[in-house]
Amino acid sequence: MMEHEKPKDLSDERRKPLDGFVLAEYSAVREEIKWIIGQVDTLENTALIFTGAAWAWIATQKWRPLYLLLPLVLSILFFVKRRSLSNSLKEVAAYVMTIEEYFGLPQKNITGWEHHLDKNKPRHFRWWRRAFWFLLIAVNFGMALFTWYYSD
Repeated sequence: MMEHEKPKDLSDERRKPLDGFVLAEYSAVREEIKWIIGQVDTLENTALIFTGAAWAWIATQKWRPLYLLLPLVLSILFFVKRRSLSNSLKEVAAYVMTIEEYFGLPQKNITGWEHHLDKNKPRHFRWWRRAFWFLLIAVNFGMALFTWYYSD
């Protein structure tokens, strides 16, 4: 038996509970995907707010060059967390593909969501997410250099 195939030696009666278990697991895993995506959105909002708050705080403090690194370090730490969530999402999506294959997908007209995404590779979200993190880190780095250079 291949890793992703239904067990062929089980009767239909014995396979039904297994199919039910796999469907329940599929639902739970899809919920986990929704949760991870929600965490990514929250993380991006939080990163933007916290780095902005750090710059506002720096503007009210007596000059300390080390303070300029705070927003940059925060944005890098948030980015590392984002990568961790992205890796988790990839692992869960791969498992959903395994479940889809268990039920014989992809077929002619029905592919399963993860197989569909893998085949069509929508890029607009990926492009935006990469641009967001690149700009957040680059702007914080640029602001630190600018502030350092033009400080008293």
